[in-house]
Amino acid sequence: MGDVSRDEMRKYVLAGFAARHHTPPPPPGGEAVVTIALGLLRQLDDPTGGAAVALASTVFGLLTLPAQVGQKVVDYYLSGKRDMPPFPQRPQIEPILRSWFTQAGASMPQAGEIDVLVNVEIGILQDKFPNGPKAAKQGVAEVLGNAYVAGVAP
Repeated sequence: MGDVSRDEMRKYVLAGFAARHHTPPPPPGGEAVVTIALGLLRQLDDPTGGAAVALASTVFGLLTLPAQVGQKVVDYYLSGKRDMPPFPQRPQIEPILRSWFTQAGASMPQAGEIDVLVNVEIGILQDKFPNGPKAAKQGVAEVLGNAYVAGVAP
C-alpha cells in the first residue's frame, strides 16, 4: 500500500463523503476521519504484524487501496451517525473510548474527534457485531484508538 500522505488521505475521505452526498463533520471532526483512516492504513501496512494489525484486519477486512480505507471509515461514520436502527448502547461508547485513551497514555482527542470515533465505532458494531458483548465494544475501541494514535503520528 505504501506511504500515503495526510493530504492524499484527506482527498480520499472527501471523495468518500462527496460520493455519498454528505459533507464531512465540522472541525475538528473531519480531520478525525482522515486521522482514523490514515492510522488504519498504517496499521494494515505494518510489516511487523501483531495483535493490533490482526484485530484491525478482522474489523475492517483486507482493504487493498488507500481510497478503500478512507471510504470504509466514511461509511462507518455515516452509518453510526445515522443511528438506524437506533443503537441502544450509544451512551456506553464514549466512556469506553475515553478509558482506552487514558489507559494507553495517549492524548485525549477533542470533543468533536471523540464524536467521530463514537460514530465510527457504532457503525462498525452495527455492521460486524450487532449484538456483540462488551468485549466487542472494547475491542473496536482499541482498534480505533490505535488507528487514531497511528494517524496522529508524523
